[in-house]
This record gives sequence, C-alpha cells and structure tokens, in this order.
Amino acid sequence: MPVLHQYVEQPGLYVKCHIKGTFVTFQLTSDGAGRLFAAGFKSDDKFPLRLLIDLIHRGEAYTFGSGVTPAEFSVGQLEFDFPDDREAERLFPVCNMDGAYDDLHLIVHEQASKTITELLCPRCRKTVGVPSSLSIPVIILTIDSLKRLESQKKISADQDAIKSLYAWFKADAAEYWEKIAKAKRRPDQGGLDFNEPGKLL
Repeated sequence: MPVLHQYVEQPGLYVKCHIKGTFVTFQLTSDGAGRLFAAGFKSDDKFPLRLLIDLIHRGEAYTFGSGVTPAEFSVGQLEFDFPDDREAERLFPVCNMDGAYDDLHLIVHEQASKTITELLCPRCRKTVGVPSSLSIPVIILTIDSLKRLESQKKISADQDAIKSLYAWFKADAAEYWEKIAKAKRRPDQGGLDFNEPGKLL
C-alpha cells in the first residue's frame, strides 16, 4: 500500500510501498505531488496503488535505484486497503531479471538463435552481454508506439513483456483520479485539512 511522506530536512515528497514482495521508495516530481494533493491526499495518507502506477507512467514517480530496508516500513504498508490494489499490483511493470522498477527499457536481443524481448533495468542491461536490436526507455512508450513497432516487425504481441506493457497502458486512470478525488471531498470525511502543494515543494 503506497503511503505519501514529506521529507523532514529537505523540501519534497516521496512514497513508500510494498510491491510484489519488495519494499520500494519512489520519489515524486512537483507535478506528481500536486496531482496527489489535488485528489485530496496529504502527507502520511495511504492512496491506491493504481494511482502510483499512473504517476510512474507519467514520469512523475521514479526510483532511480533508491531503496529502503524493511525495518523502515510499517506493517500497514503490507496491506491492500483499496479494492483495486491487488489487480493494480499485477499490472506493475518490473525488470524481467531481478524485479526492479527503476529506468526500465524494452530490450530485444538474440540469444542462442532466439529473439528475446524483455523489460530490463540498468543493472541487468549490463549483464545481457550481447548487442540489442532494440532498446527503448519504457517511460516514453505508448500503445501507439508499441503498435508501430509491431507493424515494423520489431516486436511481437505474444511476448510476455509486450503483453504486460499493453495491460499497463490500457489501465487508464483518468476517471479513477476523479472518482477518488470526489470520495475525498465528501463531507463525511471529517473535513480533511489539505495543504497546498506549493508549500511543500
């Protein structure tokens, strides 16, 4: 379950969460933090995993290899508090070799006369050891760009890595953001006191 936090000794916000058995810290851009505040979330609030996935897709949440130890997390962060969280976790794009999230590239390379299509992090891209015919940062990919690559015969839709990217891209969160924001604005929420994003970043 993602939890929004504010840095103590520096400006900015970050997110801690537990995904697919791994504890991860995500940094937020000012746009990402503003989007969460606009939806009604403040520091120390839990929020749906689906929203974090959308922030990553937008380039507004990132890891760059940062991490924390399990001791820095509370037991509550191991729980799924929103109905869609289990399904959202399944959609999370990860490195096919070590499960990392940072700076993923779509990689196509040859191995034993077989074409391999994978999502790889920087560490695992170095271990492949063979030239790749395709290496594209996941953050710049879209459904349309995947379709173009398919039409050019550079990728195949039946590869697991491509299937996972299509599933991620099709999980449009625009309506979900509005749904969550409306729920947070309801009077029965106890008059939540939300700070302005600009005061934190």
